[in-house]
Amino acid sequence: MACDAALIIYILISTLIFRSRFLLYVKFAHEYDRRLKIGVIGCGKHAFRFIYPALRYLPVELKSVCSRSKEKAEACAKSFGAEHSYSDYHEMLSREQLDAVLVITDYDPSGCPKYPAIAIDCMRAGVHVWIEKPPAASVAQILEMRAVSVETGKIVLVGFKKMFYPAVERAREIVSGKDFGKLTSISIRYGTSLPFSTANRNESIKMKRFLDDFMHPASLLQLFGGPARSVYFQINELTGASSSVLMFENGVIGNLYLAGGQAETSPRERLELVGEGANLVIENGVELTYYRKGPLLTKALLEQGVTNGYGRISSYIGDDSVAPIVWKPEFSLGQLNSNSIFLMGYYQELLCFTEAVLNNIRPDRATLDDALGILKLFEAYKREPGIEIAL
Repeated sequence: MACDAALIIYILISTLIFRSRFLLYVKFAHEYDRRLKIGVIGCGKHAFRFIYPALRYLPVELKSVCSRSKEKAEACAKSFGAEHSYSDYHEMLSREQLDAVLVITDYDPSGCPKYPAIAIDCMRAGVHVWIEKPPAASVAQILEMRAVSVETGKIVLVGFKKMFYPAVERAREIVSGKDFGKLTSISIRYGTSLPFSTANRNESIKMKRFLDDFMHPASLLQLFGGPARSVYFQINELTGASSSVLMFENGVIGNLYLAGGQAETSPRERLELVGEGANLVIENGVELTYYRKGPLLTKALLEQGVTNGYGRISSYIGDDSVAPIVWKPEFSLGQLNSNSIFLMGYYQELLCFTEAVLNNIRPDRATLDDALGILKLFEAYKREPGIEIAL
């Protein structure tokens, strides 16, 4: 009885700790005591769907917006309550007294993201910067941004949203716990294609789609595995599907399966992390299953002295103490936690950025250092397949 009471107390305490760390109480923008004055460069479809709506829940005041199209900028300012609109971001930076700028732009005609030059201009103008992914098309551009960030002391955070998924955030907590043991392997499946021809893989315009999609699984590899030491990959000529084996600097081994050719109706992703006697799986970005460490044998069998029940156990149902734990979102109620802005990490990544700027602290993920590891891996895929490539 005493043991049962202790277990109940432990569960209650653990639940309270979990709720305090993961079930964030969301404030509306006007409820914050301190707010950043921000501008936004970009008034396109992605920004309109996800970034501007997320500002309602962040410690910010939207002062200005900018688009190359004056009409689009004016319409966006009217829709989201910005005080001013611009068609030239240099003019916005010179006229407005801003703390930070969010940048959501597209690619240049050669197929390279526009973020490096804009981010550098923003930092030199004295503001912190959040940029959407992909942050750049090369390692050299990341190094240039990082140098300016160090020079100016300005924070740059990249929109690697999958690093902020609620399911991924919980997975980070589980993996860092002693019951999971040391992380030993990572496996990711993601639906995208890699150009088969090496010549095509060295043309930015032909790698544009892959660069955009690759950021998602690569950001999870970087988050959990850290910098990769080497990669070996092969490509299917018909669909562009590829399979890679990765070795990380910390000794973790990884597999990245890019499922080019999958049905458009299929979920795009699956992540599995394996420790020492425990593992977890995130399906479709939202459904998390934690397979806890422990024997299939029930407590009653263990008390009878049975230590190896292989081939002798009549049921797959073990004790609750080691049973898998499953988390799924619900979509019946009008909850923020089932809204795509929250399920897909947009709110969380922007909150991380704004809190870092307000408190002058270094973000714990999605930094330019993370971007550097991801772009090193991206550049490896421009090489010939079938050989181990050192990073």
